[in-house]
Amino acid sequence: MKEHYRGEIGYLLHTDFQGKGMMTEALKASIDYGFDHLKLHSIEAHVSPLNQPSLNILERNHFVREGYFKDDFFAKGRFHDSVVYSLISSVDKNWVRD
Repeated sequence: MKEHYRGEIGYLLHTDFQGKGMMTEALKASIDYGFDHLKLHSIEAHVSPLNQPSLNILERNHFVREGYFKDDFFAKGRFHDSVVYSLISSVDKNWVRD
């Protein structure tokens, strides 16, 4: 949200392309654009706590877990939990590790 200088990132990658570093590259480009061009203060990601690969990539790239929400997302006929991670621009200028 522009008025709060906070953006949200989301992604989905076909299984044929997972594990090849593409998401880290895309994440870095998105973060650079958000912080350098949009002048965001922070970027957040909402993730299923069952999606360990996504949690790993966020943590490897300096995102910090902010909260865990029970049954806050309804999809495919049932409620799901979610975890919120964020990255603050002023905390670490080396946003994404290579």
